[in-house]
Amino acid sequence: MKQLLVIAFAFASTAALAQVWTELGDAPEGVPAHQETMGVGALTLIEGGIYRGTGDHTDTYCITITDPGTFFASTKISMGGYALTATGGFGDTRMWLWNMNGGLLLANDDHAGGTDGLKSTITDPSTFVATTGAFGTAGTVAATATPISLTPGQYLLSISYFPNDPDDAVGVDQATIGSPFTALHGKNPASGAFDHWENAAGTTAWTYGIALRGASYCVVPEPATIVALGIGALGLLVARRRKG
Repeated sequence: MKQLLVIAFAFASTAALAQVWTELGDAPEGVPAHQETMGVGALTLIEGGIYRGTGDHTDTYCITITDPGTFFASTKISMGGYALTATGGFGDTRMWLWNMNGGLLLANDDHAGGTDGLKSTITDPSTFVATTGAFGTAGTVAATATPISLTPGQYLLSISYFPNDPDDAVGVDQATIGSPFTALHGKNPASGAFDHWENAAGTTAWTYGIALRGASYCVVPEPATIVALGIGALGLLVARRRKG
């Protein structure tokens, strides 16, 4: 039995340390509703899809920022991410970083530079300003009275398709993300609390990969859960071998 548990743990550990989270079903639009990323170690990629024709417009995940100084979340190919339409074209993403209560902190539409300039990047504002060569000359637009400074902890990360915006109850955009598109924006001080996404009609279907650095999973499984997952993986492997 002890040997079995060791093998099971090895299987579970391999899966948990894969560093990739794949969307389970349809992640909630948020916020504060979200899908928890679960695993052990660094989280380097979140993969999922948006299918507007079926009412799927936005996905929101919980992540943990472990190192704000190096953190980024990006759909840019040059940074390890991607966004591709069903017809093989580049997807036009928008990304939003919230606190766990659903308060908007940062937003970006277009991270300038490269052949995929309609992709998005969220990072610590000081990093964004320090790398204007990659992020465009727009730099940071600090819409909030107090400049945003990220600290280690849990956050919500949303991805949507242009021009979908989050609004307050009377339709005021949470961030004036279009002035300019290439900037990293804080919350629009004229907007109240988040109420809904605009979710304009459309049939665009696309898949995405959000590359992450300086981040880990939202939830670390309990040891018993890891063992259970490992036993399940071991059982599946044994069944396959018997069939073979």
